[in-house]
This record gives sequence, structure tokens and C-alpha cells, in this order.
Amino acid sequence: MKRRFHAHGATQVGSGNDSPVQIRAIAMALAMVVVIMTGLPSGAAAVAAQPPEVLGNAGVAHRLFEEVFNEGDLAVAEEIVSGRAVTTTPGGRFHGAAGCADLVELLRADFPGARFTIRDTIVSGDTVVVHWSLTDTGRGNGAAARVVGGGAFLDGVALLRIDNYLIVELWMR
Repeated sequence: MKRRFHAHGATQVGSGNDSPVQIRAIAMALAMVVVIMTGLPSGAAAVAAQPPEVLGNAGVAHRLFEEVFNEGDLAVAEEIVSGRAVTTTPGGRFHGAAGCADLVELLRADFPGARFTIRDTIVSGDTVVVHWSLTDTGRGNGAAARVVGGGAFLDGVALLRIDNYLIVELWMR
């Protein structure tokens, strides 16, 4: 029998047959409770100047948000997203670096003034949890709003699995 801890403070005894989705949900809930400072250099340029071995998995996640999502640098997506990666959002699934580029183009078309801000980052082995906020100038509400949940201000969580400094799975909620 396993004990399961929930963000609201209660514990529940599980059957031991928890699915990977349930385990990920528990990890995401715990991630929102725990605050770990990463100590990464500030600014996308400082992050990009470091090799992945120095930055580690948190650095890869930060590059995704700063350079790919915020700056629209799709060449960086080719560097850090595996060709076999799957990105899952409330609005659909995207595959490989090309799928990540499609997601970025969709976001930037519908939210041209959008900017992600990383609030917290938690790393455990090959898993990185990022608490993020997205702010926009309020000019868009099309297809991208359906993908990320809609609105001019969003608060969410990304769960990344990174293998050899390449993103192989990304869940955004």
C-alpha cells in the first residue's frame, strides 16, 4: 500500500495501481506547493550562452520558454526538442520540433504581445515542472486561446520530460 499526498493536505492510501497520469497529476500538485530556486543566470542571452551540461534540464526548460515561446526563435526548438517529442495541450497534440514550432506560431499569431514569465522551476531527474504565467496585450482570442485555455492572463504548469538535454514530452495546462 502506498500513501498519496494531496496539495490540500490530506493523505489517501492508494492501491498501488496508480496510473502514470495519476502519478503525474500528484507530482504537478506537489510541484505547486514546493518552491525551489534554480539559481539560473538571468536573461535569455545568459542562458543561451551556457552549454546544456552546465544548465542541466532546468536550463533546457528555461530556453524553451525564453527563446522559443517568448522570442519565437524556432531554430532553438530544433536544438532542444526531440524529433520524437509529443507536446500535449488542452487543445491538442503537437509532434516533434516541427509541432513545437506550429504551437509557437499559433500562440504568436493569436497573442502577438504574449510573454511567458517563469514563476517557479522544480527538477527531479529527467522531469522538470515549470509554473508559468502568460500575459498578453489582449489583442487575440482565436485558436491559440483554445490551445492554452484562453484569456489575456493565464497561469499554468508545464511538465517536461528531458532525455539527454532534449525535450521528449511536454504537457502544458
